[in-house]
This record gives sequence, C-alpha cells and structure tokens, in this order.
Amino acid sequence: MSDVQPPIVETEAPPSVAVGAKAYSLPENYLYPARQVRPAMAAYIGTAPEFQESFFQPGIGPVDPRSGKFYNYTGPQLVDVDGVISRGQYDPNEAYGLLASLPRAERIALQAELSSRGLYDNSKPSLSGFDTQDITAMKLFLLLANKYGRTVDGGIRSPAMAVVRQEYPVVSRSGGVRVRLTSVEDVQDVLKQESLRLLGRPLTAKEAREAVGYVHAVQTKKQIAGADVPQLGLLAETAVGRGRETEMQVQGAARMAQILERLLGR
Repeated sequence: MSDVQPPIVETEAPPSVAVGAKAYSLPENYLYPARQVRPAMAAYIGTAPEFQESFFQPGIGPVDPRSGKFYNYTGPQLVDVDGVISRGQYDPNEAYGLLASLPRAERIALQAELSSRGLYDNSKPSLSGFDTQDITAMKLFLLLANKYGRTVDGGIRSPAMAVVRQEYPVVSRSGGVRVRLTSVEDVQDVLKQESLRLLGRPLTAKEAREAVGYVHAVQTKKQIAGADVPQLGLLAETAVGRGRETEMQVQGAARMAQILERLLGR
C-alpha cells in the first residue's frame, strides 16, 4: 500500500462569533441565505424579532401539495430538511450532546465527512469519537450550520451538511500537500462583481460552476507546485474572461462610449 497521503484541504474559516448578550451569535446585520420554508411558517410572522415580515418573501414552487407555494426565509432561525423553521442558532457547547445522540455508525460517517472537508485541521477523528478534536470539529460544523441557517439533524444527510459539501470541496490528489481553497460562496461573490464589470451581466449557473471550478483548479495546482497563488480577484477576472474576449471588448467599448458621452455632455 502506498504511503503517499492525500492533501489536507483547508477552507475558509467559519463565521466569527460575537460574544455579547447572547454568546456565539452572529452580528445583527449578518445576511442569512434565503431558505425555502413551508407556507405554514407564515403563521410565525410578527410573533418575534426573528420572524419579522421582512424575513419572509413569497415564492412559487412544488413544496406544499395544496398551494404549491413556499416562502423564502432569510432570518436567523434554522430550517430543517422538511422546510420547517425548527429552532434557534446552535451554541457550540451543544457539540458533545449532538454527537452522543447519533448512532455509532452515523457518528463515524459524519466525522469522516467533516474530516474530508477540512474541519479537523491537522488531526483526524479519534477512535472514541469524543476526543478534543472531535468536539472541536463538531463545534465548527455547528457554527457553519448557523451561518447557513440550517439544522444538523440527520448528520451526513442534514441540510447543513448538504451546503458544506457544496462550499467545502474535497481535493483528491496525492502528495500530502496542504491545499487551501476559497469557499464556493466567496468565489461566487467575487465572480458576480467581475462579471458585471467585465460583461455587464451576471454569469449563468453553468458559467458560474465552470468559473468556480477554474478558480479552485488554479488554487490547487499552484499550491501543489509550491508556487504563489494569485489573488482571488485576479483569478475571478481570468475565469470570467476565458472564452468571452469578444463580449468583454464589446462591453468595454460600450462603457467607454458612456464615459465619453458624459464628458461631452458637460
């Protein structure tokens, strides 16, 4: 059996926590992602600060078999796999209890998944499943669940894990090299800015996936080679421009024409 170890994947740090009136809470102005919730959740509107009306936007989709409608919830409460707003934010001190509540096989599977996503840093799951590194990894998972506004109920099948899999990809390369990848969420934010600047439009879903893949591929290749990794902004600019040189030229000409028009109009 080969002694070559796969690279350790580091990802962006989980959200920082503000310790104040409520420990481990995210900032009040934190923008939570929109999550689909069942129409019945509208009954909560106005009952508490976390259920203010601005957190609920009506949508259309095959969620409720009767109305076919749902709401997009952007508040701080956590949404479960059934689209139910089921609880408030996790306190990382719940980590041990949540691990202990899982059947052994499910706990082992969850910890293996967390390790593959880089949440164990330089360590790995212990034999007992309850050592310091296991509790620390679970705490980080809970903080990420808070950030995404989703529950961890179900372990590897939980809504929170589904998002972690998207945002924290596994790199399966040999060499034992530590690879640090920018989260998909952060890459997409920069790509959006660059596409509007260079193309005058947002990327399509397919284009965005390809651009994210390009950014991660370059980050991986450079780190494995021991070379400096370009800044995210430069990588995003290159990813947006690849194969769209003509579209960029047209947008650049249009932008220059607008500048000249403003100047001549003064």
